[in-house]
Amino acid sequence: MSEQMKASAKSDRVSRLKSTSKGRFRIFWKRYSRNKLAMAGLVVFMIILIASFAAPLIVDYSAAIKQKISNKFIQPGSSADHFLGTDQFGRDMMARVLYGGRISLGAGLATVAIAFLGGIVLGGVSGYFGGTVDTVIMRVCDMLMAIPGTMLAMAIVAALGAGLDKLMISLSIVLMPAQARMVRAAIMNLRNAEFIEAARTYGTKNARIIFKHLLPNIMGPLIVSTFMSLGTVILCIASMGYLGIGIQAPTPEWGSIISENQSNIRYYAYLGYVPGIFIMLSVLSLNFIGDGLRDALDPKMKN
Repeated sequence: MSEQMKASAKSDRVSRLKSTSKGRFRIFWKRYSRNKLAMAGLVVFMIILIASFAAPLIVDYSAAIKQKISNKFIQPGSSADHFLGTDQFGRDMMARVLYGGRISLGAGLATVAIAFLGGIVLGGVSGYFGGTVDTVIMRVCDMLMAIPGTMLAMAIVAALGAGLDKLMISLSIVLMPAQARMVRAAIMNLRNAEFIEAARTYGTKNARIIFKHLLPNIMGPLIVSTFMSLGTVILCIASMGYLGIGIQAPTPEWGSIISENQSNIRYYAYLGYVPGIFIMLSVLSLNFIGDGLRDALDPKMKN
């Protein structure tokens, strides 16, 4: 009988937690949906994201890399087969920007995810334990933050060599110190709170206190910062592709597409407009999403 009572109590507790989570999500979505720019940014970014990752269903990859000089410089809208025109080698611009979006957006999302996790671990350990551990981690972060981000990323790529994985590692290292500092500052404000002292009194392990009690209470600002940094990462990937130290040809990427066509942009402006508009819309929509998340996750906002 006691086992049944324990099972029933556990089931009730799980149901209450689910109900609380649903209620919090409804409040969050109500706040977020009030921001029209944030909703527009979410719609635009999801369209670009879905179109990029569903590119094989829209156009074949061979159209993005196969050269056909007889089709070069077809203007956008003048051909049903090449809606966004073609470049100097007759490659379809729609195919190139869609498949290029898979690189720019995919690498950007993976980079901020790595930096997010790394920042949580480093900042959590540093802020919770303090002392020598805090000093060592923070001084390393200070040294990395003293170097301009783009220059540091370029130096790491130059040392490791070209490649998408090296590019992601370099940008993750650039982002991680700022994330770690933010986590550290937030945890230092909470580590002596009453609920943390109560958890220590009950003998809760340090790892559980950090990941179960501290991090959920600082997740809002971290999520906002992550979305804001995603736009910056996309710009960095495009910039390094434009400079020729990112994704190598013939693989399409938004920055490299502009770089390959820079000598012809003066006479065929669409070669720069097409990938440039995709970059602009992606970064702008992410900034709008970040602003909406900041307002929705702010506990001072009214329901």
